[in-house]
Amino acid sequence: MKIVIILLMLNVINDAYAGCSTSQKTEDLYTRKYAHHIEISKHAEQGIFDFKITVPKAIENEELVGIAVTREAKTTFTFPLALFEEERSFTAWFSVDSSLLENTDLKSVYGDDCGFTISIKLTNIDN
Repeated sequence: MKIVIILLMLNVINDAYAGCSTSQKTEDLYTRKYAHHIEISKHAEQGIFDFKITVPKAIENEELVGIAVTREAKTTFTFPLALFEEERSFTAWFSVDSSLLENTDLKSVYGDDCGFTISIKLTNIDN
């Protein structure tokens, strides 16, 4: 009987997540559509890059959930950024060594449940 209950619980959990799957294609679509709302400035000095990010509090009535820096390599890491509230936006800062910049993205997540992610490659930031 316990096995049946566990299987039913797993099925309910699976159904809850099944309606909210995202793909790289979906993330790319939202990135193309909304990346222009995100301001990123970069300053380089002695092999260290300092970034300042400004993101709107909401896009298309979807509130910002958070932003994080992610790096895909042999091992993947993600670290969320502390947000500082301004009038209509949030701002965050971070620094990274130039040797770690390759394959590193800024991900901004908007909307609860089935929201959307905007992903920007930090190597594409020119300023």
